[in-house]
Amino acid sequence: MLKSTIIIPTYHRPKELTDCLRSILNQTVLPDEVIVVDDSELPLPPLQNELESFHINYIFTRKKIPGLTESRNKGIALSSGDIIFFLDDDVVLAPDFLKAQLAVYEADPEKHILGVCGLITNEQHRGLKNRLRTLSEALFMVSGIREGRVLRSGFSADFGRCWMPSEQEFEVDFLPGGATSYRRSIFKRFMFTDQYNDIGLGEDKDFSYQVAQEGRLIFTKNSCCEHFSAPSMRANKRREGYMFIVGRYLFFKRFFSEKPLNWFFFWYAVSGYVLLRVFGVLTFPNQSKLARLKGVLEGIIAFIKGDVQVPY
Repeated sequence: MLKSTIIIPTYHRPKELTDCLRSILNQTVLPDEVIVVDDSELPLPPLQNELESFHINYIFTRKKIPGLTESRNKGIALSSGDIIFFLDDDVVLAPDFLKAQLAVYEADPEKHILGVCGLITNEQHRGLKNRLRTLSEALFMVSGIREGRVLRSGFSADFGRCWMPSEQEFEVDFLPGGATSYRRSIFKRFMFTDQYNDIGLGEDKDFSYQVAQEGRLIFTKNSCCEHFSAPSMRANKRREGYMFIVGRYLFFKRFFSEKPLNWFFFWYAVSGYVLLRVFGVLTFPNQSKLARLKGVLEGIIAFIKGDVQVPY
């Protein structure tokens, strides 16, 4: 039986963290270890007695350097599990979440599968409006038809937003953060990079895409959770637009920029994304769309001028 560790970075969300920990206690297969890395000042470790009463090793730690990447890497250093789960502090797991992901690893004795992620059930955007938007984005290589794929433009087909729902379990090029697991062995070769810290977006894709070059990544709909993102923790729309386009640029520069033809695909996707955003502002104008478009344009200007530091 594989031993499992759950790592939860947290920051000023005691209620959300408590709800997340309660959902861990409700698992049909319990973890062996839970590590909470706190960037705030929680007075006491939430639900410590409850988790320890189920013989779960509970580690609660704080750190001086804030940031999600640093929290994940510190959790890895403290962990002992064969499979390391990374949860956002505002997710609530379905009862079979851990069991379903562990089953994928256990069915792979050759250990070709290096990472697994599950389905976030309340972040599925498959209505007609979203499907039409995804189709138009696919024409510009901003997105794709099959989710979980990275395109030569450096953009990707994100989960829950593609034209057709994928099968129950399938191989992908990257894993999203927040409800994901990896074999412990990969952390001898890879760690999460802090090069995306200034924009707060992209380190999950960067890390998992590296892992995909070494082995297989699997998405399974049998492992479900809900994500209750706190509005107060979200960036404003202008900042979101900036983070999105700069994150795509950094990812492209690292993994795809060596081939000259890929630069054509990148700029084709960037131009298409801007055109689609302009179209959205002109057809259904509002301050939110306009603010995001401004952020996107600011990001493009920043990396054209060389103001964006490229990882590695």
